[in-house]
Formats: sequence, C-alpha cells, structure tokens
Amino acid sequence: MVNRMLLALVLMVSLVFAPQGVRAETVEQLLEQGRVAYDEEREEEAEAIFRRALELEPENAVLYQNLGLALSAQRKREEAIAAFQRAVELDPNNARAYVNLGDVLDDQERREDAIIAYERAIELDPSYATAHNNLGFTLQGQGKLEDAIAAYRRATELDPNDWGAHFNLAVSLYEQGNMEEANVTYQRSIEIAPEAHRCEYECIGNLLYNKKILEGAVAAYQRAIEINPDWAIPHFGLGNALYSQGKLEEAIVAYQRAIELDPDWANPHGGLGLALHYQKNLEGAITAYQQGASQFGE
Repeated sequence: MVNRMLLALVLMVSLVFAPQGVRAETVEQLLEQGRVAYDEEREEEAEAIFRRALELEPENAVLYQNLGLALSAQRKREEAIAAFQRAVELDPNNARAYVNLGDVLDDQERREDAIIAYERAIELDPSYATAHNNLGFTLQGQGKLEDAIAAYRRATELDPNDWGAHFNLAVSLYEQGNMEEANVTYQRSIEIAPEAHRCEYECIGNLLYNKKILEGAVAAYQRAIEINPDWAIPHFGLGNALYSQGKLEEAIVAYQRAIELDPDWANPHGGLGLALHYQKNLEGAITAYQQGASQFGE
C-alpha cells in the first residue's frame, strides 16, 4: 500500500514537472529562442540561452557559433574569439564560423590571424562571397590595396547584388586613383541598395577625405556636384579637399559657391577664412571669420 502511494506520488510529480521541463530545455528550442533574442538585439538574453543549451550539449558547434555572435554583439571580443575557435574545433568544415572568427580578430586588429581565418573559410567554400569581401577589408586595412581589390572583385563576381562589396571595391579603386571605374562601381552599389546611400557621392567623399585620399575625395565631391549642383554640402567638402591639397584658389571658389547656396551655414565661411588667411589676405579672412561667427550667434 505504501509502495503504491509512493509510486502514485512519483507519477504525479513527473506529470507536473517533466512535460514543462522538456518543452523548455530541448536544445533545438533553446537554439531557436536564442536566435530570436539575438535578432531582436537582446544579446545578453541570447548569451544566457545559448549557455544553457551548451550545458545540455557541450559539444555542439552550432551553439558555440551562435554564442560567439551574441558575445561579439556585446563587444566581449575575447570570449567571442574563444567561442568561435571552439566552434571550428568541433566542426572544422564550418566556413561561416571561420568568417565570424575572422571578423572579431579584425576588430581586435589581429589582422594576420583574421586573414588566416578568412582564407580557411574560402578553402572550405570558394563561392562564399562574404569571406572574400571581408578578406578584402582586412587586406585594405593592411595597406595591401591590390590584394584587397582582387578580393572585392571576386566577392562581386560571386554575389553581384552585394552592395557592400561594390562599395568597398569603389573605395579601394578611389584610393588606387582609378576614378572612372570607381565611379561606375559606386553607382552600381547605389543601384543595388539606394536606401543605404542617402547622401551618395558626398558620403564617399567624406569617407575618402577622412582617410586622406584627397584625389579620390575631390572626384567624389565633383560627382556629387554634377548630380546636384545646388547642394551646398559637396561644395564645402570639395573646398576642404582642395584646401588640403594646397589648391587655394580652387578651394576659395568652392567655399564661395557653398556660401552662395547656403549663406546661413557657418562652416563654409570658416573654410573660406582659412584659405584667405593662408594666402595672407588678412582683411578678407577677418571678414569671412566674422560672417561665420555671426551665423553661430544666430
């Protein structure tokens, strides 16, 4: 009688707790929950879910790969590297995990290690366009421009609709001085994803100017002006790039045009003042500075 009562109690407990536990703790369901949390930018929650799943299956490469993504999104880069390394140890043929590993290594400026990871991904899957694109980005960061361009070209061949690869190729072509092809390539990236290029050539001009690729910046600003000659911003950017090249007369013309188009914008007045000052036209420089300062005061 006692044994029968104990058995009944055990059965009741198992009915209450076991089904709920099974629903919550299967690896497949936890993986899906973690991915949803990650997609919704709840990275800490995703990390916790993936770790819970790994308690159930500690040799699961997919779980380590997803954990690495969640850690990387939180900038826990060393932990992310360890997770991706574990993923490729468990599944040496996982090209995407090698790309993920390369991305975090590049973020850490461990570029040689990143290149090894990307090249391994390409060995495993030569048609993996993202691996070629990311390899190009790392090579460009090392100043290996020709190799970067070759990698970007391969990425665009493999995925003609990857606007990011076209954009990266355009930037590297500007840096190389190949303006004509750079313009064509950049235009292609705009056609693929116009929503990602709201300021179009002015943006790429800014990017090149900040990288001190002045000839490319001038070409990009000039292209922006061709498309929209009545927009003050690319005229101002062109003035800055020309000033940095020491082409003061041309810079002054660009600043003056920006001022004509937007007289209330202080920045072109300041740029004009600098160029005139450098020419030792102190009276003109003071006037430009005063006009710029008056805009800040309004």
